[in-house]
Parts: sequence; C-alpha cells; structure tokens
Amino acid sequence: MWNSKNQLEIVANYIPELALAKPESFGICVVTTQGQVFEMGDCDKLVKLEEQ
Repeated sequence: MWNSKNQLEIVANYIPELALAKPESFGICVVTTQGQVFEMGDCDKLVKLEEQ
C-alpha cells in the first residue's frame, strides 16, 4: 500500500499476527502523572506488540 507521501508501507508479514495489521491505522494515547488521558487516532483498536 502506498501512503500520501508516495512511500510503500509494508507490515511485518513474517509474524502471522502482525501480518493482519492495517498499515493505515495509527493512534496514540498519553497519560499524565496526574491521571489525565489524551487520545488521538485509532485508540479504540486492539494492537499486537512484538519485541525483539
């Protein structure tokens, strides 16, 4: 899939669960030390994390 900057987006398809990821999805959530929550984007979607 090509993005708006004409760059090819490829998900890590060698990991079965990550191969299901949609490269156009993006979200960020920040929680302050006072407990305030700031969210933007696809924060309501579950994501798979992979560490190396």
